[in-house]
Amino acid sequence: MAYKLLIADSSPSALRAAQLAFAESHFEVFSFEDGVEVLNSIDRIKPDLALIGFSLQTKDGYEIGRFLRSNENFRDIPLLFLKGAFETVEAEKLAGLEHDGVIQKPFDSEKLVRTVKETISRKKGPVTIPEEPVPEALSQAEPFAGPEALPEEKSGSDSPLLPPELAAAIEGKIKESVKREVLEVERELEKRIRARVLVELREWVRPELKSSRTIE
Repeated sequence: MAYKLLIADSSPSALRAAQLAFAESHFEVFSFEDGVEVLNSIDRIKPDLALIGFSLQTKDGYEIGRFLRSNENFRDIPLLFLKGAFETVEAEKLAGLEHDGVIQKPFDSEKLVRTVKETISRKKGPVTIPEEPVPEALSQAEPFAGPEALPEEKSGSDSPLLPPELAAAIEGKIKESVKREVLEVERELEKRIRARVLVELREWVRPELKSSRTIE
């Protein structure tokens, strides 16, 4: 099952970069530029995490954050804020508003994905890769009993076919192999995200920096 990620920011390029960052991960992304649209859509979406820019049209990030924390349906969802490179955080508005961190733009896509995963994991449990569907023939088959159910030897003793020490060692090896496989899949996902997003980020960062210099 995909996690639902709500992203709201006034910068279309930032939204595009965030969408690309999560394009090949197990997240369903809902993006908005307007704060009122966020409030009108949040009941329908029921996000697993909200990533909200401080500067939004009609309703800013502070107002949305206060709404989430005052609503019992969304009081406990993870909340991260997006901050512009030259944007000042209003300490008074942020004071007492429970949140899980502030991410500065332009952001590193890999770090953003990692932060979102870790934040959801900390509040909701581990973010895991969705399981592949089990073929119908296999789903109807008798389950494999495992080493502990193997028939016992009939050589004059009641000892199991595998000594307990050997069975435990095999089980440990299996668990290590599974962990390695999961890590490899996660690394591969991050590589794909990096390759796909790098060009987009370069195109996004240049105009952002150029506009920042113009303001100075």
